[in-house]
Amino acid sequence: PRPAISLDEMGVERWQHDFWHLIIQSELWDGKARPDFSILPSFNRPAASRYAATTPHLLRWFKAYNEGKLRAKQVWPFNFMLAFQAKRLMEWEPEKEVAPRSRNRLPDLPRAVAPYHKDISVAARNCFDRETDARIPPEQLKTFLDALGRYDLHPEPKFLFGDYRDRGATKRRHVVVTEVRNIGKEANRWEEQFYLGAEPEAQIVYGSAPQEERQVCARLQEAMERHRVTAIAEASGLSRKHIYAIAKRKTRPSAEALNKLNRALDQLS
Repeated sequence: PRPAISLDEMGVERWQHDFWHLIIQSELWDGKARPDFSILPSFNRPAASRYAATTPHLLRWFKAYNEGKLRAKQVWPFNFMLAFQAKRLMEWEPEKEVAPRSRNRLPDLPRAVAPYHKDISVAARNCFDRETDARIPPEQLKTFLDALGRYDLHPEPKFLFGDYRDRGATKRRHVVVTEVRNIGKEANRWEEQFYLGAEPEAQIVYGSAPQEERQVCARLQEAMERHRVTAIAEASGLSRKHIYAIAKRKTRPSAEALNKLNRALDQLS
């Protein structure tokens, strides 16, 4: 049906409205039958996300692709492109041999990108692997149906009773902040990394705030007056020597060590 209010007021596109309408409609009817997303128009087309090389780390992804090409054919900073999701089809790699050491490991998926075009179908025909420069046929790209077909089963970890098998009202989780970490404005780039491949260097991390370390050290010193260091070591998984060094401020704890100490001190208290 037509949206009850304008799409601009909702802040979504029509396909997003129709997609969620099918999910809610299926749940209100009986909660057993899965929504049929195949009836949505254009859901058989490749799913794409706009991408731009806005950091040096992301631009380096195309170093191999740019090598030996004319300047007009290279990827440059802030060039708009489209990122696709490739699906694993064994028929696309029939001759590929698996090394003995990685016999149980599936081959990596292609990193599918294409020059930006308003028509996704045109962009899909120009899709290539950013690491090998090999052409990727449109048939190997995930469609909207491939990418979103199981979205209604996606769990909601931010709430209790939000698993895909749960029904009824959810409840807010109680969150305990164990650390404040300073990051850059566009640090995570989660969507781009999901489609184009993980790149840890794309995340700009400035480390923990100084007050966080002082607070953990103060908690640790208080805990050492009430508990044996052995108990703290067993609860945290850190060595006694490391715990003494942190408590006496002789070493700067890593973010992982801070998290382990916070969890251990919470358990002991």
